[in-house]
Amino acid sequence: MPAGKGQPFEVSVSLDNMRQQAQKIAREDYGMDDPRQLDAFQHVYVSAKLADSIGKGAARLFGDARERLEGINRPDSQADVVNNDIGLRVRQEADLYVAVQRKRNPELTDEEAGELREKFLRDRSWGSVLMGESIPYPTTPDQEAEAKQRYDEEMKKRKGEVFASPYAKGDW
Repeated sequence: MPAGKGQPFEVSVSLDNMRQQAQKIAREDYGMDDPRQLDAFQHVYVSAKLADSIGKGAARLFGDARERLEGINRPDSQADVVNNDIGLRVRQEADLYVAVQRKRNPELTDEEAGELREKFLRDRSWGSVLMGESIPYPTTPDQEAEAKQRYDEEMKKRKGEVFASPYAKGDW
């Protein structure tokens, strides 16, 4: 059963399954209906959830490989890579958030911490769309130019990262 209000998100080998779950969460929990925003939320949230399940490096490799298959010079793929990287940062922020909550409340159970983490991941992914941090699916020349610029900036940030993907530089 796909995730929605009160439903857990399940990492799956099916990209379509994860996409459907993320879009259902965005629609039901946050009232999103703009397809461009749904795409941005989906990339941020799924990337964060993948990193939770398989680790940051593997999640980045998965996301980069997926966008390479689509064609990395396409503005929509460049926007997706940026959004995937935002999702990896959201996951790190969730680690910090849960650690702070555990420090503030030593009696916090693992189940409660998991619920706080999930709420944080969903809210923060939505916040990235709401505040313009993530890139909605580009449909105009100006939006395409912004996606390219933000992609180039993201690739500069990756230089020297321990988990930088070789695919980000086109070395495959």
